[in-house]
Amino acid sequence: MGIENKSSDWLVEHNKISVFDPDAPVEYSVIGADERTQVDNTLLQPFRWVCQLIGFSSFSGLARKKAGTAFVIGRRTLLTAGHNLWIGESPAVRFYLYPGLDGDRAAPALGSYQLTTAIPHPAYANSRDDRFDAAVLVLNDPLPPHLTNPSYGMLPWAAVDPTRLTGHRGLITGYPLYQPRTSSTALHDRQYFSTAPLQYRDGQQFYLADTPKGQSGSPLLVAMTDANGDMRTTAVGIHVQGGYNVTGNCSVAIGADLAVFVRQQLY
Repeated sequence: MGIENKSSDWLVEHNKISVFDPDAPVEYSVIGADERTQVDNTLLQPFRWVCQLIGFSSFSGLARKKAGTAFVIGRRTLLTAGHNLWIGESPAVRFYLYPGLDGDRAAPALGSYQLTTAIPHPAYANSRDDRFDAAVLVLNDPLPPHLTNPSYGMLPWAAVDPTRLTGHRGLITGYPLYQPRTSSTALHDRQYFSTAPLQYRDGQQFYLADTPKGQSGSPLLVAMTDANGDMRTTAVGIHVQGGYNVTGNCSVAIGADLAVFVRQQLY
């Protein structure tokens, strides 16, 4: 179980994330009171590598669109929920990504990027197996070097035995479709996070964290110690579903099988 990217980050430095010690269909839900917290500075790690993802049904000006979340794990590679690749029953044909977006799609601080290569996990593409509701996105061009320098790196991720995460507190951060706690129906453009203890069942992590529509594809984060003994905020799941009144919202766990698929597509 090794962490695949490394960098310093705000969540660990400010003790905002639970530490994981390995040795010791769908409605999207706000559960009870809305407890999401807006990210004040999305230029910090790990928030800078969480992206608003907007897919389009065609190349015309009349294209339908769908908003979700994705996160950067390589200079050309991101992870998201598999169902973000479809608009209704049809696959989206182009996507735009806005890493660390904070309120201005016209002039985003970290830029906007286009991709046309989106690879769903075969088990989800062929049979809609929710345990593998995951996809790899590949950018047309690598992210600029100044965005992937050693000071920032990319979002660490790791294959973890998901049964051992039970009881640990996970953090989910992403882009809700609409502005929280308002009646606005305009596409929102700011990042929010929420936290809750994790429960594992049949390939998925469940949590009573608030994750409304638009946050599919958000990383499920815990803090882990890397091989050098440094603490890193690490993605261990991909948020995919909500609406379970008792068990909460859920993520696909990045277990050994999903990790193999991700590494095969990593650029």
